[in-house]
Amino acid sequence: GAATPGGGRGGGSSGMCALHPLARELHLPRRGIAITCMRLAPDGASLIVGASSGAVFIAQVRTVTNGLVHEPSFAPPLAITAKPLGMVPFDDLRDHLEAISNLEEKVEDTNSQAKYRLMMQASEHDDKTKIVQDALDAAKLAIKKLEGDTVAMEGRLHKEASDSIKQMEMKHMIAAEELEASYERRLSLELQRFNRLQEEAHDFKLAASETMGAMEEAHETAAERSAREAAA
Repeated sequence: GAATPGGGRGGGSSGMCALHPLARELHLPRRGIAITCMRLAPDGASLIVGASSGAVFIAQVRTVTNGLVHEPSFAPPLAITAKPLGMVPFDDLRDHLEAISNLEEKVEDTNSQAKYRLMMQASEHDDKTKIVQDALDAAKLAIKKLEGDTVAMEGRLHKEASDSIKQMEMKHMIAAEELEASYERRLSLELQRFNRLQEEAHDFKLAASETMGAMEEAHETAAERSAREAAA
């Protein structure tokens, strides 16, 4: 039979429509070959027909909208009779399909490998990130511990300095007290010595006065005796 596929570009209706005067039947090259499948190409300009022999026929078609025939804007017009434009052997088609299948498998394998590499890179990146994060956390802990040790050392040094100052003040106070006590003791000794010297001086003066009195008395006695002797 003859069919004119619709589906037009430019706002026309799509689907099967009545035969146009320019429509022609599509003949297969040999009798006994049945059409097993038929599909319109995505661009709407070619009809792909599969035969029971395994061959594929491609014919160019026109779009009919509201009784008007629209030529494809990108393809030259064909003859009025719609003759097959080409025939692909089944073996070649099978080889092409196998090649396409192999290519799809390679693409899928490549995608799987790429995903695996990306996953490994992401895992390695995560591992490196974890290592860096662990190192950073360790550094933070070390800094925190160092800060704590510094504060503790400052407190210990401050306490030691305060204790040392207190000890020095205590020693200075004790030394001052000892010096004061020693000064007072020496002053007391000197005072005692002065008093003793005063007593000795007083005793000496008394002894000297007594001696002089005795000498004066002895001189007077001697003078009186001399005078009596001279008068006699």
